[in-house]
Amino acid sequence: MRLGSHRGFLSAAFVCLALGLGAGVAAQQAAQSPQHAAGGQAASPDSAMAQMPKHQQIMGLGKLAAAAQIAQGKELFETSCSFCHGADARGGIGPDLLESPVVLDDVNGNKISKIVGKGFPPHMPSFQFNAKQVRALAAFLHSRVLEVANLAHGQYKLPFTVTGNAAAGAAYFQANCASCHSATGDLKDIGGKYTPLQIQNMILTGFNVRSYYSRNRPKENITVTLPSGQTFTGRLRYMDEFNVVWVGPRGTVHSVRRGPGVQVAVPNPLAAHQKLLAKYTDADIHNLTAYLVSLK
Repeated sequence: MRLGSHRGFLSAAFVCLALGLGAGVAAQQAAQSPQHAAGGQAASPDSAMAQMPKHQQIMGLGKLAAAAQIAQGKELFETSCSFCHGADARGGIGPDLLESPVVLDDVNGNKISKIVGKGFPPHMPSFQFNAKQVRALAAFLHSRVLEVANLAHGQYKLPFTVTGNAAAGAAYFQANCASCHSATGDLKDIGGKYTPLQIQNMILTGFNVRSYYSRNRPKENITVTLPSGQTFTGRLRYMDEFNVVWVGPRGTVHSVRRGPGVQVAVPNPLAAHQKLLAKYTDADIHNLTAYLVSLK
């Protein structure tokens, strides 16, 4: 498939960046909701996980909920949430919920319920949903995350033809990418490890950069400044739209609620990729893809 425009893929591709955030929840969710094997015996969490698509295991969202529950959650979302978070949950005046750590870490509504029940004044009101409604809302949001991730991770088989010029891609790489990447280093044999479509998605999302950064993260990678001007540094442990938790140089765990006057600075390993998004032409992406595919 020749892609006429790369921008139509950005929303789906950026969900790849969130894949590692829910990893710790997968085993917990499988243990809480074991699938029953033949003979009436509960399957082990490991065997239940093994039956899920790989990206679904990584995201920790467990088995997709029943269609009726998802439909109930969709109706609830449309009437109560879509005016801020968008009709497709990708954000509006409120944040994109498909990339939210709260949604990705949620198990059967256990985290979403806390946000929905308390709200986040003055930006978000509270909603008095019952437990069944919260589980349905969570099921719908998880289904949306997986729907987009399916496209980004090849669950839908898309025919793909490499149409770019590898020589032009090599020149673009030297001018724009070589200061951080190397054809004989981090990108060695990338054409033999990934499909052309996966490589093109990596160009757009910087997914390989994020993976490298997670393995080589500096010891202190966050600076938190309070309204008083007091500053803390440490290693980020958890951050979502509402709270940030970090470990200080002496091993002390700190947390603060995010709000007016609280500044959180975290190094962004994808900053260079994000700047390029505004400059890429279709030819740039096709040529760069052709060059990286040739690295075998």
